[in-house]
Amino acid sequence: MNVSIKELKDDSKIKKESETDIKFVIDGVGQRELPSNIICTSKYQPWNFIFFNLFYQFTKSSNLYFVFIGILQTLKSISLTGGVPIIYGALAFIILVSMIKDLVESMNSWKSDGEENSAKVEVWKDNNFVKCLKKDILVGSVVRVSQDEIVPSDIILLQTDTPTSNICWIETKQLDGETNLKQKTINSDLLTHFKDPSTLVNSMIDDKCSISYEKANNSIYTFRGSLNVRPKTKSKSIGLDNSNVLLRGSVLRNNKWVVGLTVYSGMETKLFMNLVKPKQKKSFIESRLSILIIISMLIQITLCIVLAICHYLTTKDNYFLNTFGLIADLSNE
Repeated sequence: MNVSIKELKDDSKIKKESETDIKFVIDGVGQRELPSNIICTSKYQPWNFIFFNLFYQFTKSSNLYFVFIGILQTLKSISLTGGVPIIYGALAFIILVSMIKDLVESMNSWKSDGEENSAKVEVWKDNNFVKCLKKDILVGSVVRVSQDEIVPSDIILLQTDTPTSNICWIETKQLDGETNLKQKTINSDLLTHFKDPSTLVNSMIDDKCSISYEKANNSIYTFRGSLNVRPKTKSKSIGLDNSNVLLRGSVLRNNKWVVGLTVYSGMETKLFMNLVKPKQKKSFIESRLSILIIISMLIQITLCIVLAICHYLTTKDNYFLNTFGLIADLSNE
């Protein structure tokens, strides 16, 4: 099954900003042009760790200070080490230890991301649900979630284990910290249109139903979209809202299984759009120390410049002093 997706301009007056809705025909399992379900929570990747981490190391004022001192040590006229920047040995050791610490933290994140991306899920393929890797889910994929499993992507609820019921229960502790179960429902108009829930997925594909909804955002309490069904007589639009959506990270409870259509995947799911990008940790002492180091460096640079000028002006062989002294002698005569 293939999903044909295109973005169309939304003329709705509800939107204040010029945006586009996502729209696709439900005739397959996904569209590869949209973001995949792969997640990445680490600041670094194996192929860029050395370069990016080295760049970060030299953004620290303390390391820049030692680089500056090492440069001064290479000047034999003012160096106490014979022009050898011996301080670079200590600096290299400090940077190496810091990089090892960051590497260990990044490796833990890589391992966690790998386990999450490689988890098995049930995806609709060739008129049946088969086991696939979570990272292979695409926008438009139809997935089945079993009881006590974590929802692998943001999905529109299409079917539950009970044909006579359109309700399922989920736990959203990972999303909002609340432990009480929340109720999600299948849109009643959807059940009215497709009489037989057991063949709903095939019916939607055969009828060439399409779905349109808002672009990815970080609001976990809102969703706006519509499902367009095309019976032989005329087209009908079924409204979708947040009560019909199961978000990634929520856990299915009290139902044996549910089936849903993926609308957001990977880093565009609401769970990951609400995650704060990882930042390098800085203690209060380190922040204050950085300020003091910068002040100390500026003072030393100023002193070096002033003393260099004084040395230049007081040298006996200075051309300008000799010239001014000769003029003074002639004027006295």
